[in-house]
Amino acid sequence: MKRLRMSKLVRFAADILYPVVLIFGLYVVAHGHISPGGGFQGGAVIATGVALVIVAYSYKEASAWITGSGSMAREVIGLMGFIGTALIAFFFGMPFFYNYLAGQ
Repeated sequence: MKRLRMSKLVRFAADILYPVVLIFGLYVVAHGHISPGGGFQGGAVIATGVALVIVAYSYKEASAWITGSGSMAREVIGLMGFIGTALIAFFFGMPFFYNYLAGQ
């Protein structure tokens, strides 16, 4: 069975739209406590961006971009960013993971 490849225009549009969709999904997740949205809705937006890349390229090609060592590095960076954000509160004399938006 021969697989069809998407055109260069579709791939270019996916390359441009994927970061925008990803940032919007992260925005929905981050602001879910003060506006409609949250984890599920933001995850659905992010999954839509991933589906866009898989449709524009192919699953084999898209999954080849994600290597084991690259995934581990991204996980470590994310964890350090999460903990680093929580530790910033200590420099301002607040509790660990202080929610400064809760008082609004």
